[in-house]
Amino acid sequence: MSRVRKLIAAAASFAFLVQVETAFPQSADPSREAHRALGEGRYLDAVDWARDAAFGSGAPDRGSAVFSTWLQIHPFIGGTLDPLAIEPGPPTEPLDPARAERYRRADVRDAVREIAARAAGTRLVILNEAHHSPRDRAFALEVARALRPLGYSILAAEAFTNYVDADEGRRALAALAADGFPRRRTGHYVADPMFGDFVRQALAMGYRPAAYEATGSDHSGGWPERIARREQAQAEALAEILRRDPQVRLLVYVGFSHAAEAPVASAEGEDEWMASRLKRISGIDPLTIDQTVIDETSARRRAYRDLAAPRLGRRPGILFLGGAPMVEGQYAGAVDLQVVHPPLRLVRGRPDWLLRIGRRPVAIPRRLLSATGRRLVQAFAANEPADAIPLDQIVVEAGRPPPPLMLPRGAVRWQVQDPATRR
Repeated sequence: MSRVRKLIAAAASFAFLVQVETAFPQSADPSREAHRALGEGRYLDAVDWARDAAFGSGAPDRGSAVFSTWLQIHPFIGGTLDPLAIEPGPPTEPLDPARAERYRRADVRDAVREIAARAAGTRLVILNEAHHSPRDRAFALEVARALRPLGYSILAAEAFTNYVDADEGRRALAALAADGFPRRRTGHYVADPMFGDFVRQALAMGYRPAAYEATGSDHSGGWPERIARREQAQAEALAEILRRDPQVRLLVYVGFSHAAEAPVASAEGEDEWMASRLKRISGIDPLTIDQTVIDETSARRRAYRDLAAPRLGRRPGILFLGGAPMVEGQYAGAVDLQVVHPPLRLVRGRPDWLLRIGRRPVAIPRRLLSATGRRLVQAFAANEPADAIPLDQIVVEAGRPPPPLMLPRGAVRWQVQDPATRR
């Protein structure tokens, strides 16, 4: 696992509020301001301040929590990673010949169709994401669409804010379901427009939301002990949902290793993650799916992906060898399926996977463009309030052709944000 991926996985392994309080104890740290700005819906300020904190003294410390913060929230304003987050060029070391040969020889099946076919045989599907990847959330929307006709009716997301007070938590979920759209308080990662629309469209399909993140405040002990407490609490919360309704079918959306249904090797030995614990507690064999191993940030991972890319086309695929799904990397033997996404292709500066989920390019009204500097242009569903999550947003710069916003059909209201220095 690359250093950047280790950082992302580590920084994302605790709830958002815990991360803020433990990683950034100094109130003057700009990264705290970034989190605060994001919580207030000031996306451009949040990204700018996180970047300033990460890059202000030159080359960033890619092992720092503030770099992780910037890496995760930058894609909220446009849907793609900043080029500075991507390891440039070809791999610095040769590929493993045996692994490379597997990618060359593998057959490709459409990922959504394969997942739907296998999901019919269980009542529990667990899909992971990389927390810096709106593309993963777009794919999750495709999966949710395919599973709904099979009777899947609950979307349980690690990203949904959970509450220590159970009654408060129930009220929050009831309000989310009644609204039919997420608000800023729904969850930190849900503030990403793509995550927000995944939730919005899932609710419109008839999914009910469920929060299951651990709410305990015990952060004592080392890394393995903290993982164990959190994973056990998550698994028990999901098992209770399954126990209350023996017929219900769940789509559980997690980050990184939480989808592993078998222990995963780590520097400390082996970690048992949520899916493994849930499988044991519930007695249900889940369909577990990884979409994070082939990562755009790593030159080595891109090189393996490119060996299979000619057979992928423009849709995500599952690689098969000898009729069996191919699972590579740290989750080999720990998940059932592994999604390989095609190489990123930009259409008028926007990722083409937005077209695949039904978005269409809409020109930004000229009155919203600024004569100087940078500006964030946002589009919200016209009938949603000020604290709703935008449908899409993009940074425009004076003197450069503006990219389009990629929007679903329906009326929108426009809004702009200028950098804090221009206010």
